[in-house]
Amino acid sequence: MKGIDNLYAIVEPLSSQPECLTCDLCERNVGLVYLINDESSRIKKDGHQVARTSEGVEYLSRSQSKKSATWCSCFDTAKNQCSIYPIRPLCCRLYPLDLMKIDGELWWIVHAECPIAERFDKERKLDALSSITIGLETVLSPEQLRGWRKIDDTSQTTEAFIGDQYRIHKLRRFGSSVIFP
Repeated sequence: MKGIDNLYAIVEPLSSQPECLTCDLCERNVGLVYLINDESSRIKKDGHQVARTSEGVEYLSRSQSKKSATWCSCFDTAKNQCSIYPIRPLCCRLYPLDLMKIDGELWWIVHAECPIAERFDKERKLDALSSITIGLETVLSPEQLRGWRKIDDTSQTTEAFIGDQYRIHKLRRFGSSVIFP
């Protein structure tokens, strides 16, 4: 678990932002919440359901809601909050950061519609988010990186994400030290 804890520590600056208390954009925009390392066992231990794609990629199950067709089963729609926030997966901790394949290349992006991203952009601090991505790549083990790439490939086919469907800011190409404005 030490490896995942290192990843959690790197994304700590994104954790518990004030905007998170009143917003559900991450739930509406992230899609499936993918799990890496032993996040699945922790989530199951807490009594929540985990699903698996045909490729073996695990994610939090979805549930029906009055607000939407399906929501993450750990999102409490009545309270507009994550019910597992203290143990939420890396996928959730990262938001508004994301990996996205754009024109065949893997990019670190930020979802521009997120109030956190809007604030960072307004304050001209997107480079701080880029620094987080560099830190993540520094501590990702080869196994975690393979798993993450598998998740990204799965999300491309399962959820059919296309870069121009979302308002995004490209931060940097995966593996590149060049930070884009």
